[in-house]
Amino acid sequence: MEKEEEITQTVVDDQLDKPKSHKLSKSRYKAEKRKNKTVRHLEHVVFGDESLVVDQIEKNFQPKKKSKKHKVAENDVPATRKAAWEDLDDEAEYENNVTVVRASHQLSLETPKWAKLKNSEKRKRSSKQTSDSDDDENLDDNRIGLLQSTGNYLSKSSSLSSITIQLKKCTDANRDNPSQYLTASEFHPKSTVLMTAGRKCRFNLFQIDGERNRKIHTIFVDRLPIKHSHFSRDGLQIVLSSGYNYFSYFDMESAKLIRVPRFNSLDNNQLSDFILSPDGRYIVFLGQYGYMHLVSSNSKEYLTSLKMNGSVDAAAFSKDGDRMFSFGSDGQVYVWDMNSRCCIHRFYDDGCVNGTAVSVSPNYKYLACGSDSGVVNIYDVDTCMASLTPRPQKAIMNLTTECDSLLFNHSNEFLAATSIHSETGVKLIHLPSMTVFRNFPDSLDTDVTYPRHLDISPNSGYLTIGNNKGQALLYRIKHFGNY
Repeated sequence: MEKEEEITQTVVDDQLDKPKSHKLSKSRYKAEKRKNKTVRHLEHVVFGDESLVVDQIEKNFQPKKKSKKHKVAENDVPATRKAAWEDLDDEAEYENNVTVVRASHQLSLETPKWAKLKNSEKRKRSSKQTSDSDDDENLDDNRIGLLQSTGNYLSKSSSLSSITIQLKKCTDANRDNPSQYLTASEFHPKSTVLMTAGRKCRFNLFQIDGERNRKIHTIFVDRLPIKHSHFSRDGLQIVLSSGYNYFSYFDMESAKLIRVPRFNSLDNNQLSDFILSPDGRYIVFLGQYGYMHLVSSNSKEYLTSLKMNGSVDAAAFSKDGDRMFSFGSDGQVYVWDMNSRCCIHRFYDDGCVNGTAVSVSPNYKYLACGSDSGVVNIYDVDTCMASLTPRPQKAIMNLTTECDSLLFNHSNEFLAATSIHSETGVKLIHLPSMTVFRNFPDSLDTDVTYPRHLDISPNSGYLTIGNNKGQALLYRIKHFGNY
């Protein structure tokens, strides 16, 4: 049987090699044979040899061995990685390039003046300029100091700015008890207390802190509508006047109101507007027809009267109380020696017809005069004392209506001027530049409205303005201390 199968297989192979039909041409037979050979070659290229295919199948069915992964601990990780190699040629080439570029840059551009050190500047100076060398070296030292260190140049300046003033609007001082008509708004000379007074026969005391401004006390004065009131210089009394021929004062320690009877020597003169001397010696009432009545601050007794030409509308004392300046309708400023009680000098205010306000700076350097035209002239006191017609250092014309009051602050750094006839009739004038601050009151507050009274606290920390609405407006001046 096996021989028969072999014979049969041989016959089949012979039949495949031979053409199926005798009709097939010889060329056709060769083409079919070439085609079969090509197919077998492609199968070998794509699928590989039969033995390779079997080996690959066996590998796929074999189980895979689990590889042990190496866990890297945190401590095994290096902090910084180092380069695999260092090329010394590259570093040398980089340094050579930098050296060449730096040298060419120094040749093409000169060192600027601000970068030159003091030693190089000294080498360039010639020996002929020895007289000016000291000044130049000081300037160079200052410039070099600015460039070498930042220093403390951003700290708060000790001088007041001449362009704008830093003000903060606080709660109204008399918010707890406003008045319909204010006649006084004044700071206590030693305590953080503000006094307000009005025509309704009462005055109020407020504790000033800038936030709450709590009311301390209200004092009713029977049958005495208050027109003018001021603290005494020691702060122990409040002097009150109502335009009658007598006045009163309130004792702060005993909390009693004491009435001073009229003076027989004054007849029926009204005692209305008055000022107090800084040394605490005098109360000066501005009377009619140019009279000024002197009253002792301690005993409240009448002393004497001083007389000037025309009417007296304003007066002011020097800080020591030895000089008094009076100003009135004839446009002249009278200088009085309060020790001898005599007029020692007088001069004309430049361009003034009717004087309405006068003030002297605490350092006795500036004298300010205001007129009914709104012009404020600022003089040097020494110049005024040496001439009959002195020229002002500056004429301030920012007020267009009558100037009612003038007041210097304690450090002679600014002057306040007010006019009751203007809605924003307050101007703060910087000294010694004598320029008006731009931002007050227009940019900071539009509620000033016809200021009647103005006062500055003893250390210039606060500013108060009493207006026609009965408000005692309060402002914090940030440049100065707390009070």
